[in-house]
Amino acid sequence: MIERGVLFAGGGTGGHVYMAVAVIQRLQELGSSPEILFVGTRRGLENRILPDLGVTVERITLGGLKRTGLLKAFQTLLQLPAALLRSVGILRRFRPGAVVGLGGYSSGPVVLVASWMRIPCLVIEPNVHPGLANRLLAPWVDRVAVAFEETAGRFGRKARLTGIPVRPQFHRDRKHPNAGGPLRVLIFGGSQGSSAVNRLVCEALDELSPERIRLVHQTGSRDRSRVEERYRKLGFFGAVLEYIHDMPERLHWADLVICRAGALTLAEVTAAGKASILIPYPYAADDHQRTNAQALVRRGAALILEEGEEAGPALARMIRDLDRDRLQLGALADASGSLGDPRSCDRIVQVLTEIIHE
Repeated sequence: MIERGVLFAGGGTGGHVYMAVAVIQRLQELGSSPEILFVGTRRGLENRILPDLGVTVERITLGGLKRTGLLKAFQTLLQLPAALLRSVGILRRFRPGAVVGLGGYSSGPVVLVASWMRIPCLVIEPNVHPGLANRLLAPWVDRVAVAFEETAGRFGRKARLTGIPVRPQFHRDRKHPNAGGPLRVLIFGGSQGSSAVNRLVCEALDELSPERIRLVHQTGSRDRSRVEERYRKLGFFGAVLEYIHDMPERLHWADLVICRAGALTLAEVTAAGKASILIPYPYAADDHQRTNAQALVRRGAALILEEGEEAGPALARMIRDLDRDRLQLGALADASGSLGDPRSCDRIVQVLTEIIHE
């Protein structure tokens, strides 16, 4: 039982926020409803999502260190003392029973100060290759929740294999790919969309049959009109959306998913038990998206496509092959579903309870 408040630190990206949402909702379902505080960034998605759940959001200002250039890295170092002092004030006011770090640089000062104040700390590492923030925080925390066995060895005895917490809606009503009929394909590139993924899909449409495919494509705001016009010109049936608000429903509809390889994206795809073609973002820190994608490919749960000049035609061939071979499509879906563990949130709550009562 978790009686005192829990502070979540991270934010900025949808992945961090939705992991927190999943754990918070599970705490509420279990009847363990401690007060929740989220510490994030001023522009993060948490500011739009969490207040609707009754969660208070506090903010700190801190940039990144990797892939930022010398000037921004120097600015981040100058911001660090103020971020640490801000974290001290937040922790003294809220006095949580535990702190959960979700990754990202905004989690660093909060988790570090909490450790100095002897508050139990857990960090969640959803990627195969741990991010820099969690690697730096590892010596200071009590436990590290990881999603992959190959990640656990990097954190030694502190590691707990929990899986990635996702909202329970993704685990419900799993549907096997259709044995016949048009192939239903869901395409998305993160909350803001991906121009590179949009371009590859538009190139692939030249070599695909409108009669054999149905599409739902989340493009982001910049590319929507261009992609919509491309669909209309080639006669494809589909919904072109700036943003997907009902991702669980869209995933359950799909026979095949084409997407990036961020950790939470893969957690949601595998929770829904969907076959996927993964297009890793080539400039991700530590190339972690490619590492994530390769982990699914090794388990027979996905195919991987690298960006490049011939990637559009290659994507078309992959889609055609899966349309023709529904047995392979089903095998990918079965392997994907075997990786989506509905007990991940329970395991996170168990680890939280463990560190609080040690």
